[in-house]
Formats: sequence, structure tokens, C-alpha cells
Amino acid sequence: MALSIPIAKILAGLFKPAADLVDELHTSKEEKAAMHLALQQVQESTVENLMDHVGQMAETQAKVIVAEANSDSWLSRNWRPLIMVGCFGVILEWNYVIAPIAQWIFGGTVPILPTPPELWGLLKLGLGGYVGLRSTEKIVDKWLNKSAS
Repeated sequence: MALSIPIAKILAGLFKPAADLVDELHTSKEEKAAMHLALQQVQESTVENLMDHVGQMAETQAKVIVAEANSDSWLSRNWRPLIMVGCFGVILEWNYVIAPIAQWIFGGTVPILPTPPELWGLLKLGLGGYVGLRSTEKIVDKWLNKSAS
């Protein structure tokens, strides 16, 4: 099983105190080795269960997005893109349209609003998700059409 490096590192850090405790025990090398092996098996099982859970969550989220995209309601199909356009539009409009015009008309300075990192993260996630889903959709369509021929 291929492990996600960050998850494996986090869990290794969580299991390290137990591994250190095994090293401190006054038992034979064979018993310590058996305890380390058992601890490693528990750690691997934990990582595997966590990865399965993450996969199930991603699958569920994908089903929700597909259901929204296939909905008969225009609003259900388009609410995510509308939020993306709205958030991006507010920042662009203020910083590059309204503020410069206000400065030109009234003089002085109008504060330029910094874009919150969370907003950029949301935009990147939304755009990345959209591009990824559209690319996957096109690849699957081509593959299905090719295999049907």
C-alpha cells in the first residue's frame, strides 16, 4: 500500500513514544522485537484505515458534486461557480475598478484591499477542482466512446 508521506509521518510521531517505551523495557531483545513488530502492525493498520476513510470521504464528496452538476435546477448546478466568480469579482472590482475611479474623482487615496489568503485558497481549490473534474470527465467520455466502437 502506498502511504501518504504526511499522514505516515504524523502517525509515526504519534507512535514514537510507545516505541521509545518499548526500548526502555527491561526484557529480552526478542520480546522487544516482537513488541516493535506488533506496534508497527498497529501503526500500519491505523494508516490503512485512515486512508480508506479519506478515500470514502472523497468519493462521497465527488458524488455530491456530480449530483449537483446533474441536477435539473439551474441554481444547484451553478452555485459553486457563482460563488467563485462573485468572490473574485468583488476583489477585482474594488481594487482595479472602484478604488482607482474613486481616487481619480475625489483625489487622495482609497485603500486597496489585500486578498485574504483563505479566499485565494478557496479560488485555487474551486478552480483546481473544476479543471480536474472537467478533464476527468472528458477523458472518461473519450475512453467510453473508444471502447464502445
